Amino acid sequence: AGISRQTSKCFPAGTEGSYTVIVEVTVGCDGRVSNVFTIGAGVVPTHVTSCIEQTLGYASFAAHAVPDGMGFQYPLKFNF
Repeated sequence: AGISRQTSKCFPAGTEGSYTVIVEVTVGCDGRVSNVFTIGAGVVPTHVTSCIEQTLGYASFAAHAVPDGMGFQYPLKFNF
């Protein structure tokens, strides 16, 4: 929930409506994010998706044993 609050701050003040941004996140063995990129953002502008990608870069996940990192798609839903 904390990361969702942070990523919603990427939208300009006064934004209204519902938006979905789908990102692909790669997490290293230590649980740290090694890569994030936007797969689909609809009408969400690039400066907002860039901010979301940077913010997700600070997220932490459970450590794992997948040697090349574990990638997964993550849909983020925003309602303003």
